[in-house]
Amino acid sequence: MYYYESVLMSGLYQKAEDTHHGVILNIMEQLKAQEWKELVLGYVTLLRETKGEKGRGLSLEDLDAAVESTLRQIVTGREIDFEVEDSVRKLLELGIATKKDNTYYPVSLETASDIIKQKFIQLLK
Repeated sequence: MYYYESVLMSGLYQKAEDTHHGVILNIMEQLKAQEWKELVLGYVTLLRETKGEKGRGLSLEDLDAAVESTLRQIVTGREIDFEVEDSVRKLLELGIATKKDNTYYPVSLETASDIIKQKFIQLLK
């Protein structure tokens, strides 16, 4: 999280001459983008780790370990702590994952794509 915080602070510093309203809007935009990144990272990892096989799922701990492993391969030299609970909550709320007996299952990529497309259409209205 340190890296994200330093990037955020750097961006805010560069906008120091902006109005407070502008800074707040910038923070809100960055938070929205981060929320979507967490959701997509959780879904893609769940889909990849289960190989899209129907009836195959992951526990919360296994999903967390898989996401963090992927992030460590991309971002070296930094501590990684993925907020898996937050990601899974978003996946369930959006309907692109399901839960049964503490195991999480991804919906098909086609179904997830349709759900996300409909969500964007609603946002544009």
